Amino acid sequence: MSYEIDGVVYVVSLRQDRVYVRADLAGEDARKTLLHEMCHVATGCTGHSQEFIRELRRLGTLGERWANHEADVFSQPQAPLTRDDLLERMEEMAASPKPPAWAAARQHLAEEAGLSLLQFDRAHPELQRHWHQLLGCHQPSG
Repeated sequence: MSYEIDGVVYVVSLRQDRVYVRADLAGEDARKTLLHEMCHVATGCTGHSQEFIRELRRLGTLGERWANHEADVFSQPQAPLTRDDLLERMEEMAASPKPPAWAAARQHLAEEAGLSLLQFDRAHPELQRHWHQLLGCHQPSG
């Protein structure tokens, strides 16, 4: 999974238990970012699920007050993702240096949308074809 916040790209590879962040991220920002991303790896969740939020709260009990604040933010009800939101997220993932396979992208999108995989597939049957079209557009030219 990859995403960008304020111009910083974050990549989490749950299959490889690896976290990639920009090299110029430093100091307290780097430490907090790595702890946040390690919560994804520890829970196996690419989104901000209840399990992920519990892991953030566990960090809070260890003195990481910022983690409690993040957990509070992620616990707030979110507006449902629209099809346009999903397409935008797909474009961001496809443009990442190592785009995930459809199975991983689908899992992430379903989690973000708050849907099971079956619900996601029923609601958005066209997105797999769109994903493969995006990957074709984002492959490096020879």
